[in-house]
Amino acid sequence: MSTYKLSCKKPSLITLILLISFPATAAVFFTPGLVQIIEDFQVTTSEAQLTITVFLFAYAFAQLLYGPIAAKYGRKKSIYLGLGVSFVGFVLGGISPFTHSFLVLVIARVIMGIGSGVGLMITFMIIGDFYYERQSRMVVPYTSLSFGLFPFLGMMLGGFIVSYINWQSCFYFLALYTLVIFFFCLKLPETATHFDAKALTPKHILRLYRKGFSDRRLLLYSMIFGSTTTIIYIFATISPIIVIKILKVPPDIFGLLSLSVSAAYVFGNLLSARLSNYITPRTCIFIAILIMGSAALCLLFFFENQYINLWTLYIPFIVIYAGIPLSFSNAAILAMAESHGPTASSIMNFISMSFAVIGVLMVSAFKNNVFVALPIIVLVVLAVLVFLFFYTRKYAQ
Repeated sequence: MSTYKLSCKKPSLITLILLISFPATAAVFFTPGLVQIIEDFQVTTSEAQLTITVFLFAYAFAQLLYGPIAAKYGRKKSIYLGLGVSFVGFVLGGISPFTHSFLVLVIARVIMGIGSGVGLMITFMIIGDFYYERQSRMVVPYTSLSFGLFPFLGMMLGGFIVSYINWQSCFYFLALYTLVIFFFCLKLPETATHFDAKALTPKHILRLYRKGFSDRRLLLYSMIFGSTTTIIYIFATISPIIVIKILKVPPDIFGLLSLSVSAAYVFGNLLSARLSNYITPRTCIFIAILIMGSAALCLLFFFENQYINLWTLYIPFIVIYAGIPLSFSNAAILAMAESHGPTASSIMNFISMSFAVIGVLMVSAFKNNVFVALPIIVLVVLAVLVFLFFYTRKYAQ
């Protein structure tokens, strides 16, 4: 058996890291500016959070688009298309204050979501194309590491940009960042082994997705994957409101605080990669449930008893973020274990982002009581994760 599935040049790990982290970075980079957006456009907190919700809606929808596009035109051309669309969205977001229309910013966020949606899906697709499953268990944690690291580095940088320039400059920075990723992607190998000329015909798309959505293993493990993704976006949505607006912490300090959960996420990914040599993926997911559940209960205790400060917010989430990669990476591998290719990757990421949308909408429903919303919603998500974990025992390897 050959070392890898394909004989082409090995995909650059750095490029895959930049690519997989791109949509999450685009989603949260500007969030230190949410309070300023509320003031500049004279909108409510819930309306400001719409800039994240519509991004995630578009991001989820994009997962179903790029699968057929990648099947017909290949992985690299799909990347170029997504990056081009993202660039347009970032520029539009940057000029939105000059239009004095919040709707323009919302439309820009939709465009950003559609474009950046290419990053996560195509990365998993390239990994599935090139590596065998056991190799994937080593590679995915390191690429997923950036999924938590880069967004929080982005929030840190975004906090400084908001504090010392303005919030719209975050989008100009992201436009330049898109160009950097584009140049890195030029050197990626094309890992598609065949191109389907009929991939974009409606009949063909419906047939493939009908078949994909009938794969119970793919659906269930994608839901587990999505549950952990949801927690990431819930915290990214609600933490700026709690820290900047309510606790009165400056945006730049908020950005620096984000590094604490980022460091925990990095540790979790390194731990996941190390444990992959000794324990099964499902055991890793079970350990993640124990870690995240314990921290979420502590968060509920603190907030229910009015112990609300930076310590009681960040310490539980540091622990939660250390546990997330143990579930995130292994659920993705189990979801794709018997269902490779563009369709499976599209469905997995569509389900994941749909879960994230539901989570953010749940947060928005608690307009004036975020301290109640945060621990309860996290625990609800974890309860769903526990149910799915035990329900999927029949698919254990």
